[in-house]
Amino acid sequence: MTRTGRAPGNEGYALVGVVAFAAVAMLVLVTSYEKLRQATRLEEESTAAHVSSSGLEETLGTGIALLQTGTPPSSPFTCRFVSHQAGQVVHHRLTYLRLDTTACPSGAARSCWSVEAAPWEGQVVADAACPLAFVRTCAGGAP
Repeated sequence: MTRTGRAPGNEGYALVGVVAFAAVAMLVLVTSYEKLRQATRLEEESTAAHVSSSGLEETLGTGIALLQTGTPPSSPFTCRFVSHQAGQVVHHRLTYLRLDTTACPSGAARSCWSVEAAPWEGQVVADAACPLAFVRTCAGGAP
């Protein structure tokens, strides 16, 4: 028994067309994904280089280390941190803010603080320099 309505030897051409279209579509997607990935990578590297060159990471690290010596005298507490980068003196602002006890991790024995570092804007005030250490206080508030 033979089929009618089709010429012999024309079976399977549609499948080849669909597979070829899928292959071309996948190639286009891979190429566009690679271009987008490269653009995103360059943007991330540019941002990371800017943050590193501005000294904010060093300032924030110093601010956290300073917080480990004791607690700031007030909340919020702002001081000026000075760093040297590429032969220039750079001023940054460190701001300490006491967090609510609900924001502290469970089992925290001391109060919790947030530390924020930002470039110093405006005129540099001489007496706003960060201390070398904070005074450690006891539970009663006395040093």
